[in-house]
Amino acid sequence: DSQIQTFWCATSNENGEWQWKFIKPKTEGHHSHPPERIGHAQTTVSNRYIYIFGGRSGIDMNESALCDLWMFDTQTLEWTEILCPPDESSDNDRTILWPEARSFHCMLAIDDSNGFYMFGGCGAKSGRLADLYKFDVISQKWTFYGSAAPGLRGRGGANLIQCEKKLLAVVGGFAGEELGDAKLFDMECGLWLPTGEGKDVIENVISPRSVCVSGSFL
Repeated sequence: DSQIQTFWCATSNENGEWQWKFIKPKTEGHHSHPPERIGHAQTTVSNRYIYIFGGRSGIDMNESALCDLWMFDTQTLEWTEILCPPDESSDNDRTILWPEARSFHCMLAIDDSNGFYMFGGCGAKSGRLADLYKFDVISQKWTFYGSAAPGLRGRGGANLIQCEKKLLAVVGGFAGEELGDAKLFDMECGLWLPTGEGKDVIENVISPRSVCVSGSFL
């Protein structure tokens, strides 16, 4: 069924041989699933739950950008949509209701943080974005860390990498041209860090690129 989002899972056997396994989510009865999309971001929390946010409904930049958030349980094979909560007051003025619709953004779950971070992308209203959010999977609320870091150009297709236990790095992306710069964010104090070189970003970290795969070993 072309209207059902599907998964492939790579697994290894006792001999260390890898193979792909097709996974079909439950869709019968009350079970729902995300609509088709490209350019979304996803990350895995607690080695079980896959979260996806946003994307676009088609390949044309003018086609509808999405701002929905879904969770897939890899044990029960069920999708759950996480809906925008009703407006309510908060003592934390950085807690907002919901991020702007976007595509080609990036997300990364952090161990022991009860959630994941999301950066940038191509916004439905604001163009290329350089904003940063954290989603708490317990409270199911977003925390907003600002619409742009000093000197960090709005971009899609960036990499979001954990480079130390408390540090995130935004690396590369596309902002009308391929980029190879980087900017560090301190997760403990919730602030973007200066480079110490009198510049807003760390330049020429990698050869310019976007929409690529990255990872780290801590």
